[in-house]
Amino acid sequence: MADKPVTTCRFVVVAEDGRRSAVWRVWTGDKRPTDEVYAAPRLRASEVKFSLHSSGYRQFGHTGPTRGAMRAGDRAAIARWQRVEGTQLGHWDIALMLSFADSELRTSPGEVGSKVTRIPAAPDGQQTAS
Repeated sequence: MADKPVTTCRFVVVAEDGRRSAVWRVWTGDKRPTDEVYAAPRLRASEVKFSLHSSGYRQFGHTGPTRGAMRAGDRAAIARWQRVEGTQLGHWDIALMLSFADSELRTSPGEVGSKVTRIPAAPDGQQTAS
């Protein structure tokens, strides 16, 4: 029996003193990988997400339940943009960069799960980009 493909990655940026970012979820497809990629802070994924589509269309916007609660005429997308030529690095398309400033990391209650990748934070006064 073949291994189930991995379609989700979770990560958190953690400072030496334990302060951390939100846990972020990056995923593609529900049951199998696709060319569509999504990213969101894990606890807010039911409200907002980044959508990166193979067509080159990108969006940051509200998701299902939040979108359904919006007033008629409100925009579901907070920001929209197209892929820009020259943002490729080899076979990789640099579509989204998240930046985690040391000053914005917080002490958070609760444990980070064992399946969450921990990324060391940049030194004080700098930021980590993922």
